[in-house]
Amino acid sequence: MPEINRPLLALLVIIIITAEAQGGIGLRITGGDMYGGKRYLILIGSIMGYYALTGRRIPPEKAYLYVGLFFLPGLFSFLQDWYSLSGPISRYLFLFFPPTVMGTVEIGVTRFGGLNIGASMAFGYMLARYGIAGIFLSGRPWRAFWFVFFCVVGLLGGYRSSLMTVIATFTIQFFLEGMHKTKLLPLIGFIAISAMLICFPAMQFLPSTIQRSFAFIPFAPIDPAIRMSAEDSSDWRIRMWHAAIPEIPKYLLLGKGLGMSAQDFAIATDKNMSQGAMGEDWWGALAAGDFHNGPLSVLVTFGVWGMLAFLWFLYAGTKILYNNYRYGEPHLKTINTCLLSLFVARVIMFFFVFGGFYSDLQVFLGWLGLSICLNGGAVRTPQTVAVPAAKPVTSPICCRGQNPPLAVNHFHGEA
Repeated sequence: MPEINRPLLALLVIIIITAEAQGGIGLRITGGDMYGGKRYLILIGSIMGYYALTGRRIPPEKAYLYVGLFFLPGLFSFLQDWYSLSGPISRYLFLFFPPTVMGTVEIGVTRFGGLNIGASMAFGYMLARYGIAGIFLSGRPWRAFWFVFFCVVGLLGGYRSSLMTVIATFTIQFFLEGMHKTKLLPLIGFIAISAMLICFPAMQFLPSTIQRSFAFIPFAPIDPAIRMSAEDSSDWRIRMWHAAIPEIPKYLLLGKGLGMSAQDFAIATDKNMSQGAMGEDWWGALAAGDFHNGPLSVLVTFGVWGMLAFLWFLYAGTKILYNNYRYGEPHLKTINTCLLSLFVARVIMFFFVFGGFYSDLQVFLGWLGLSICLNGGAVRTPQTVAVPAAKPVTSPICCRGQNPPLAVNHFHGEA
């Protein structure tokens, strides 16, 4: 796949050069002087994982099995939220599932990040396995029930960006499947309006995490304190972006990298120290490169060259996914449609809502790698039927010195 190899190798070279120029990868567990090496390993490991995933084609008859193996293990992420409730015997599970919640767990108040991830993976699996038509028009109502169930459970994470991603992915796949030309369009519209009329009057009685997920909707009648908390979070990010944007020219040619000195790390991990020393509580996130903004996470960290290579990668990946969606095998149509929808929705979120280069690259590469190994490792393009050229048909009587009659050729159009 040279279309994707070139931008990936360019990204890899830029990552390594930036790391070496800014003090090395810096693994503290090996005695290094810098922090942040894990994120370099995530980036490099994501690229290695892509090549491991695309090393062999998935047998066509096992496509749905492997799609399930790709998405459904994410359901185990819910275990990450229950560390404080597990007994000593079950603590060994968290060697494999690092906990997201260390304190007291309270349903409706605690933000369940692991549960949100698990619900998102189930959401993706159902779209890939059944498609929107298979969920809502198959005559099997339990599919629609479970689909809505996982969408609602994901709201317990309290992440506005997750709900936006669900809406964006569903909308894109809805149109890619052509459902806007069917009776499902007014049905989905009716369901959406009915849900708003039922839920909005009782919105303030819902768990606070669910209310927070709807905080990006201006007219949503959520609790004022919850809306204020969400707006404070947005204001925190905007203030950090205002401080980060002037840094772009400084790191335009050679990025800042992902490493941190021991002194900066000590300040960053102590909120009071960070606010007292630097005057702002966002300084730690800024120093660590956690901008909560996709473009800044590339430009400041890896400079303009990193951004150009990343845009090149996104263009190549989108083209591959689109070709596989448009010209892929009929039995893979639903899967290819879902992967393109997920990819495009994530690109939109990355540039306009929320994103992080080192965390999102592995997601992009996972979906792209799955598409390639499902579709045989080659970009799907319109197939042309090769027809041998016809032999010239000449008259049996030909006068000497005269040109033979024109050859008669039959051309076949593209399949």
